[in-house]
Amino acid sequence: MTRPVDRSGRIEDHFSIPFSDDEVARKVEPHAPSSRKRFEAMATLANAGISTGISLSPIIPGLNDEDVPDLLARAKQAGAVEAMATLLRLSGPVEPVFMERMAAAFPDRITKITNRIRDVRGGAISKGAFFERHQGVGPYWAMIEQLFEVSRRKVGLSALRDETAPCTFRRPGVEQTALF
Repeated sequence: MTRPVDRSGRIEDHFSIPFSDDEVARKVEPHAPSSRKRFEAMATLANAGISTGISLSPIIPGLNDEDVPDLLARAKQAGAVEAMATLLRLSGPVEPVFMERMAAAFPDRITKITNRIRDVRGGAISKGAFFERHQGVGPYWAMIEQLFEVSRRKVGLSALRDETAPCTFRRPGVEQTALF
């Protein structure tokens, strides 16, 4: 028996792809799929009619901030329609592990990475405050944001969700409590 297809739902999938170079990605995220594989999966979903987007997360100043234009162009080519980015957040016990991995993987760049992170964090390596932890400050962060915005607009990716798209979610009402 064939069931009718419900066409009122909406599916979206956003891929976190922070690195353009698979070799760099492997050093930072050794157990994660390569950027190439993530873009292939994005294209497969986009070709199947599923709305896709890219999340450049995390942006690690001094390491992958220069990848922004290439990542956004590749995402558009793979069928993405939306893009977003967030700054690296190093919560408590993650910070020493991250810094150790960066020093081991990028000994020639660790000073630059550390200084850039401090630049965009107002002198700190990390900030835990809820509204501050994904946002940077200062001129270097402003440059990264501008690079993202210009690159995003250039390739034609949206920064916002399409609010007119159908949504099947509804808050449970009184009928929900009548079940019991």
